[in-house]
Amino acid sequence: MRILLIGANGRTGMRLKAINKDHQLVDFIGDFRDGDTVEKFLPNIDAVLCVVGHVKGSSKNVQSEGINTLISKMQKFGIGRIVMLTGTGVRLPGDKITLIDRVLNFGVKLVDPNRVSDGIESTKILTNSKLEYTVLRVLKLTNGKPKLNWKLSENGPTISFVSRDSVALALFECLDKRYSRQCPMMTRK
Repeated sequence: MRILLIGANGRTGMRLKAINKDHQLVDFIGDFRDGDTVEKFLPNIDAVLCVVGHVKGSSKNVQSEGINTLISKMQKFGIGRIVMLTGTGVRLPGDKITLIDRVLNFGVKLVDPNRVSDGIESTKILTNSKLEYTVLRVLKLTNGKPKLNWKLSENGPTISFVSRDSVALALFECLDKRYSRQCPMMTRK
């Protein structure tokens, strides 16, 4: 599968590239909120992986603005599959929320409220689209080795601390259409 990787130069994007064995990843270069730039990368793409997150100096709506652009351009090019990474601050009915999840998300909302609100908004935008989306929700990313003691679960509870390598493996698993139109979390097996 030929996949456009949005956020290729970030910490999670780098782990996706390091772990990848089965797909042809195309690094997106530029601002994914800019439609003209996005269009240059979409020919011959089968799916999109979006791992853009908030970093110091990023727009308060970087995810939702970029997702809006991606949706319109993907539809123009007939690309139907997108997998996006976001945080567990995106709550859905039936979620099993642990105490540490509540505490860490409370802290993030205090320090960087735009991170949570933008994750919620970008997820709403995707879930209201006609695309075959999957939104992987994780709590706290670390730089450790991948562990295989996880599974994808619609309502959690989430693993509190998970390595970017494990998240990369989960993102590749999310490309499977059985996760289409879902927002799973990584939970313990």
